[in-house]
Amino acid sequence: MYLLLNTFLLVSFSITGILADFLGPTYPFPQDLTSERSHVSAAWKNVTSTLDKYLQDPSPELKGPAGLKNLTFSLGMFSIHDTTAANLLQYHYTSAEVANSTVGITNVDGDSIYRVASISKLVTAYAAELNLDARDWDRPITDFVPTLAQYTQKNPGEKDPVNIIQWDQVTLAALGSQLAGTPRDVIPLDGSDYLYIDPDPVGSYGLPPLNISDPIAIPPCANATEVNCPANEYAKGAQARPPTFLPWTSPEYTDFGFILLGLAIGNITNKNILDIYHDSIFRPLNMTSSSSRVPPDNSTWSKHVIPGDVSNALLRPEQVPTLPTPSGGIFSSTNDLAKWGVALLNSTLLPPEQTRRWMKPVTFTANLQYAIGRPWEIYRYVHQPSGIVTDIYTKWGDSGAYGGYIILLPDFDAGFSVLGASSLPQRGLVTPILADLITETMIPALTRASGSRSQRQLRGHVHRW
Repeated sequence: MYLLLNTFLLVSFSITGILADFLGPTYPFPQDLTSERSHVSAAWKNVTSTLDKYLQDPSPELKGPAGLKNLTFSLGMFSIHDTTAANLLQYHYTSAEVANSTVGITNVDGDSIYRVASISKLVTAYAAELNLDARDWDRPITDFVPTLAQYTQKNPGEKDPVNIIQWDQVTLAALGSQLAGTPRDVIPLDGSDYLYIDPDPVGSYGLPPLNISDPIAIPPCANATEVNCPANEYAKGAQARPPTFLPWTSPEYTDFGFILLGLAIGNITNKNILDIYHDSIFRPLNMTSSSSRVPPDNSTWSKHVIPGDVSNALLRPEQVPTLPTPSGGIFSSTNDLAKWGVALLNSTLLPPEQTRRWMKPVTFTANLQYAIGRPWEIYRYVHQPSGIVTDIYTKWGDSGAYGGYIILLPDFDAGFSVLGASSLPQRGLVTPILADLITETMIPALTRASGSRSQRQLRGHVHRW
């Protein structure tokens, strides 16, 4: 029997190229992430010691690892099989900017509330998975937004595909997977568009002066004082923008597409999309630190991470349009993202078959190691020297003073989150250092943990033979 086992192992190792053709875990899921003997626990200690070293670097460098001391951040891992991981595998750092702030929290922990920026897009897609019929994804946005339907009847895109978006070909699936070909930003989301309110700056670029009375040149929601732009007015200002691509041509990051997707979800369900987040996701998963609404007053500011002046946090209702919330307006914490990550991996709210279908690529990008889902950003981690691939399902966010990641590792039934805040413009350059450090350290550790469990199981079978 031992000879048979050895022969089996030799054959298995000799056909790794064949085995690598299959998606999924190579070894059993790791069960122990937190004990003293765990490879994962040891690797997390390496992460924390590396971060301690970075944070003690006196260099004034703002862009490299030494710049992390200017960033307030929270890191946390989670696992289906080791529920203690969400509490024990965390790391928090409070920069001087937040520690000395006169508003908001001054010492961050797992319940500290950050804006999660474009991680909101993944929450929106999840809300759609929970509330829409599967057939809705393949229906055009014109079925759900009457203003766009009326515009398309008068301006069929087939006659001028360079200048007119073919809205009747833009499905909810195309919007959710960044394949709709729509512009990246449309007022009121993109502050740079406010340039067009005054014709003089436009003329200074050598362009013809704008006609102030033209609703296409000056969209109805261009007025910065009109924070809560009505959805139909927003659509009127956005519908005539020229496309970036034809629908289903190439993925291109777009905030505009997720504003439209949120609009469609609300119209289909006849509910406020902000209520849908709470009723479908936050409340069922007990995500008590998560919200899609700006606090009505400053009574909860003590739980929020506020870098610098409170205006950086956009916590006043008069500062924040509600329309872009599906694209980037949600608040959450490390502990809540752990609850959500476990629920995604464990199919807590979705049927397992639907989760498996959703967590798959929709399109490639020009980068061989990067694909797009709905709206997953999927990176392919290649283990050396084996060549085995681990697919990393992520969603990144970066807006204003906040940024972060949620990262799922289905091959290990585990994941982690990164949340950061700083008023410095270099924030967006140093936050990825955290995600890279955890990825490069923890994935090999999870692999070793899985392999060790497999060896123990194999020895148990050999002993029984």
